[in-house]
This record gives sequence, C-alpha cells and structure tokens, in this order.
Amino acid sequence: MILVAGIARTTSSKTRKAQGRAAGGRGPASSVVTSVLRQRATAAQGDEHERTRRKILKAAHALYSVRGYASVSMREVAKRIGFSAQAIYYYFPSKEAMFSALADEGLRLLEAQHPSEELADPLDNLRLPFLRYYDFSKSHPEYFTLLWMDPAAATSQQEPQLAMIMRMTEDVNRRLRRCIDLGLMPADLDFLRAGEILLSAVHGPAVIGLTGRPPALNLDTTVRALLDSAMLGLQHGLVRQPPAEEAPDTAQSDGQNPGTSSITD
Repeated sequence: MILVAGIARTTSSKTRKAQGRAAGGRGPASSVVTSVLRQRATAAQGDEHERTRRKILKAAHALYSVRGYASVSMREVAKRIGFSAQAIYYYFPSKEAMFSALADEGLRLLEAQHPSEELADPLDNLRLPFLRYYDFSKSHPEYFTLLWMDPAAATSQQEPQLAMIMRMTEDVNRRLRRCIDLGLMPADLDFLRAGEILLSAVHGPAVIGLTGRPPALNLDTTVRALLDSAMLGLQHGLVRQPPAEEAPDTAQSDGQNPGTSSITD
C-alpha cells in the first residue's frame, strides 16, 4: 500500500513537472504570437483609419470642386460617404482641419510637378518652375483655387506646408544664382523681389484662365510673353538689393571732430 502511494506521488510529481515544462515551453512562444497578432491588429486599424480619411478627403474634394469652400459643411461630407455627422469628427476635428489636409495634398501635387531636371540654357532653366506652376493651374484647377484663390479657404500654413514651399523657393533661388554666376543677371539682384515678379507673371494669367475674367484669347502665349519680359527686366537690373548703409563715424556720433582724439595727451 505504501509502495502504491509512493508510485502515485512520484507519477503525480512527474506529471506536474512535465506540465510545467510544457507550459514553460509555450509561454515565450505564446507571448511572441500574441505580440505579433496585436501589432497586426494595430496596423490594420491604422490602415483602415487612413483609408477612411482618404475617403473623407475625396468626398470633400468632390464637393469643393463644385460648390466652393464656404458652401461645404462637415455634415454634407459625412452624408456623402454614409457617415453620421458626429462620426466624421473622429477623423477631422473641424472643417478647417479637413481642408488643411486637402491643402497638404495640393502642395504635394504642386511639388511633384516642380521640375527636378536642369536645362542646359540657364534662362530656360529659370523659366521652367514658373511654367510648371502655370501648368499646375490647368491640370489641378481645384487645388490651385483652394491654395491660392479662395479667400474663404485660407488657413494658416502648417510646418509641412511651409517646408514644401521652402524647398520650391530654394530651388528657384538656386536657378537664379546660376544666372548670376554666369553673368546673365546683376550680382546684387534682390532674390525676394525677383521671385515675386516672376511668379506674378504666371499667376495672373492662371487666375484669368480659371475665372474666365477678363476673357483672353491665348493665355499660354501671354504667360510666356510676360515671363520673358519679367526676365529681361531682371537682367537689366529691375530689382537690386539696396546698397549697404555705411557705418556711422564713431567720432562724429560722439559729437567730436573727425580728426580729434577722445583722449587728451
């Protein structure tokens, strides 16, 4: 009887140890599987969230293209995609945030259209980004309007938007610098004003083309003529940096004669 009890205890102990080893063996693997599944679920949720955001932006873009910013409400966007008015606020806290995301999209398209290539002729190379800007107004009129024409849609530009604009501006300045280095433009050219003049030469016709006011026969020809005229003006010193002010004479600023010393012998 004692022997049977001993065998039973030994068997029970071995069983518990085996179960413990088995459980211990499954523990780390089980944790890894759980972690992977959790990561996949989180990634899937993130993907779904982004797909829904894209769906909302697409609906907002479609409504804006027809009716303009002021006439589009969050409720109408939600209705278009079958959402409740409250649900859409989970993805965008406000109408301004939604259209700011659309502005990001527009600037990404504009930057993608901005030239990365270098042309052999430095003047043609400088014209290129401004002609691409004008082309953007024709290929993406609704984004051009949202970014630059619709006062109701104007929002303060956030860091990503400013970064995209800065990259394009720096590229234009580099193209201007190449013209200066080759002696095609004055060394004291005012970069800021030069950029404004070149942009104005293409922005005006772009707006006329989108509004149809005033009527114009051939805006493509007009754009090139205005851009060439602006560049000719820059080449002849239309905008130059103001001369640096001479440092005031220290002696004169102290009320002394220029030739006298402030220290008596």
